Amino acid sequence: MMQTEPMVNEIIPEEPMPATLAYEPATAKANDETGSNSSLLEIPRADEMLEIVLPPPQEPETEEVYYCEDWYQSSLYKYAYYEHYNKLVKKKLITVEKVPKPDLPKEQEGMNPEQRYQANLNPEGLAILSYMECDYGQAALRHKSAAYCSTEMLQDLYTRAKTTIEVLVANMVRPDICNHILFEHYQDITKKNVIKLLLRVKRLYDARNEAVNILQLVTEVETIIEPKSNLWKII
Repeated sequence: MMQTEPMVNEIIPEEPMPATLAYEPATAKANDETGSNSSLLEIPRADEMLEIVLPPPQEPETEEVYYCEDWYQSSLYKYAYYEHYNKLVKKKLITVEKVPKPDLPKEQEGMNPEQRYQANLNPEGLAILSYMECDYGQAALRHKSAAYCSTEMLQDLYTRAKTTIEVLVANMVRPDICNHILFEHYQDITKKNVIKLLLRVKRLYDARNEAVNILQLVTEVETIIEPKSNLWKII
């Protein structure tokens, strides 16, 4: 039997709307989202321009400290060369006639080797820690010595350790960690932080001694090979 009438629940699709009805008429009302007074397709325009006022630039909390970037320009190189000069002459790598002995600063004239060492290491005569003081101090703190764990002793060790680090770094070249970053990390005066700073001082002392040995060997190479030559650049 063939169906001749549509089913009651059968939906008959309406005719598609004309494409022209997709566009908004020019007489559309103001749109609060876009700020347009006509079509949604119109580019919104600002009613007024606001002036942006930026805060004044702030001064950095810590001034950038100058670090020597070249060992040749460091005071440690001059010290190593002067102390090694007599050995260079003894090994006949140089002669006094061709290479005169470098002049000492006036304030170091008449000093013995130990005094020259201290004058080069700490020219301003600041209150710093020796290697042995650092070694003994950190060992005493680890063993919880009552004398070293007092507030006054921690304050003294902390202050002198910071000064010693600044003196040692100024005597050489740019360190692996800048001083202000190191001190910011260990700014609290605690037993743990003081031990860390004392260990840092010991490592800087070791680095300085090793640097002197290396620089003295470099001076021997410089006397044999002309600096700035191709062979020198390879080495």
